[in-house]
Amino acid sequence: MESELKARLATWTDVVRRLAAAYPEAIERGDTLEIAVPVPPTGGMGSSASARCAIEVRRVDVAGATWIRLSSRLGSMRHLTPIDLLSENARSTVGVSCANDGELALRQLVPLVGLDAAALDETVRDLAEAAASSRSRLAAMGAPLEAWALPGGRGRT
Repeated sequence: MESELKARLATWTDVVRRLAAAYPEAIERGDTLEIAVPVPPTGGMGSSASARCAIEVRRVDVAGATWIRLSSRLGSMRHLTPIDLLSENARSTVGVSCANDGELALRQLVPLVGLDAAALDETVRDLAEAAASSRSRLAAMGAPLEAWALPGGRGRT
């Protein structure tokens, strides 16, 4: 198990295999993989032990190198001020709040070069927990939030 965690992920295919094995509902579409990550209850909207965070994992090229972009949609930006968004960024230990197709999202980029399985696993878990926590805070601020769409739109949580 320890050697598996230290294994380098040299290609997009390695990343897809790793995440698809960890998250069986994963759906791959070209350079994108949709996964549903279990998150602990945050005390916010509809908390339950079975909460799952929808994360989109995408291969992107940055300055000629391959990077992995992980993002989770948080909700509409309409009810938030720039100060609200900056406050979310200041609180976040992983990811950054940004716009994604007119919605607020939490996003993290990691370089594929040097990426190992343990670092990918930790980044996915941390981003999912940060997204769940951010959604809880946004709901407390009065921002309307829809349930996360799970991979392939097969369900919502």
